[in-house]
Amino acid sequence: MEKILSRAEVIEYLGISRPTLRKIVKAGDFPRPFKISKSSSWLERDVTRWLLDIAREASEGVQDET
Repeated sequence: MEKILSRAEVIEYLGISRPTLRKIVKAGDFPRPFKISKSSSWLERDVTRWLLDIAREASEGVQDET
């Protein structure tokens, strides 16, 4: 079974603020949440994949500069 993360867990996991999370979701730069009851939720694998993609892009950017 996949782990479901609440908004608070995503914020803590990524080390960002609630407004920043809202901004990147609205911009389409982060997976959209789904609702469980009235709460916004994300699958942990989607959050992890997004974070790994960001890290890979940053790493490729550093390599391109050398």
